[in-house]
Amino acid sequence: MKKILFVCDGDNYSHEAFEFIKQIQQYEPLLVKGIFFSTVEISELIYASYALENNNELRDAEKGIPSQVIERFVNQCKTNNIQHIVKEEMGTSWNKVFWRKETRFADLMIISQKMLCNNIDAQQPNEYMLELLRWADCPVLSVPEKATNFEQIIGAYDGSQESTHALTAFCKTFPQYSNLPANFVYVKNEESDKIPDLELLEEYVNAHFKNAEPYILKSNSLIFVAVFFTSVPTFSTSVHTF
Repeated sequence: MKKILFVCDGDNYSHEAFEFIKQIQQYEPLLVKGIFFSTVEISELIYASYALENNNELRDAEKGIPSQVIERFVNQCKTNNIQHIVKEEMGTSWNKVFWRKETRFADLMIISQKMLCNNIDAQQPNEYMLELLRWADCPVLSVPEKATNFEQIIGAYDGSQESTHALTAFCKTFPQYSNLPANFVYVKNEESDKIPDLELLEEYVNAHFKNAEPYILKSNSLIFVAVFFTSVPTFSTSVHTF
């Protein structure tokens, strides 16, 4: 059994995120903890959580959690025989301490690529999504609102401890996808064509995937250390820039 965190703010309920939970339920029993945050209706705030902690006048702009949102979650869990827990939080509870504790005792967090805090900042990944990726102590899966079948796995690797941790976490979390074609891309802004610890990397991925190959991709852009799907859910254990 896995414990999964399902995150929703206000009425930004992700149908596709829950559909992915149902897919995981096909392989093993789940305990899903729905964490529901009230919405902050302040469109000009990009980093509303910081502002709310430092300006008491903004608390009046916070709206409660629509009852139908929680009812939808509970009904979907009951319909699909999924064990569940409901936790309601004010927007001011959104902070590093809260998420570090919650994710420390979870196997996976699932969020929406599009709808997370969409009313505050629709440009994704917004500050709230980036905060979750930085703060989470468990893997995070961001799911698109348009359902897509899995066809391939791409793992971004830079030789660091964080990237190998993301890889091992993915293998432990989703062993059911080991039959998919998998490419592991070395991404680093440097002249060398050598992939760090290539032999060990090949040993590990060949032990977990039926069809895996390493590649080199040089880039001057920011590097996100993560394991992710192409055009489908994004899986991350941490986000770093170089």
